[in-house]
Amino acid sequence: MDYFASLIKLGISAVPDWGSPAAELFAMITAPLLGKRRDEWFEGIRLHLNELTRKVDRLTIESLARNEEFVSTLVQATQSAAKTHQQKKIEALRNAVLNVASRKAPVFEKQAIFLQCVEKFQPLHLELLSFMEDPKKLGAKWVKHQMGSTSVYEVIYTVFPSLVGQFQLINLAIMDLHAAGFIAAHINGAMTPVPGFDKWVTFQGEEFLKFIREPEFVEPAKETS
Repeated sequence: MDYFASLIKLGISAVPDWGSPAAELFAMITAPLLGKRRDEWFEGIRLHLNELTRKVDRLTIESLARNEEFVSTLVQATQSAAKTHQQKKIEALRNAVLNVASRKAPVFEKQAIFLQCVEKFQPLHLELLSFMEDPKKLGAKWVKHQMGSTSVYEVIYTVFPSLVGQFQLINLAIMDLHAAGFIAAHINGAMTPVPGFDKWVTFQGEEFLKFIREPEFVEPAKETS
């Protein structure tokens, strides 16, 4: 039986009033979906690593297989990817693996903490943090008031109109990002007045975003005759 399905079966069996027949049925139903999720994850990793070996000097699949740090990161990211269907989180986890493989990642301890953040966060967290890296770049507008100052969530609404009226949800996400040390101390809630600086993220927030984005490589200059 599929490994992930076996784990689910074990968990269901421990629930009162859910005996073995229910566990067997649930495992049978979910096994194809979990297997598909696992296969798609590893296929994506395989394709991107193959591409990476053509861009990074002396990087081979064999060298990665012997790299303890890379293997640990891959295992952690794989476990997190198996728990979600959200594509943005899966892409962030995959990019983290690629950055470790290409030697573009922070120290291992910080890698592990960042991966834990990806697992904990929702796509909304990642979208808001990316927005806060450079609000003006994404077209944010500052609403002018005759009295008082513009709040953070009013500026967020100008880029994310689907969040209008969801300031409590925004506030929860902002508090999580603040607790992780990814946004400035001045932004401790959605009702906070907009700070007087362009970037709302901290250095650590920028480092996290870089870690979960696909690694960039400078194309070699073409020789001119």
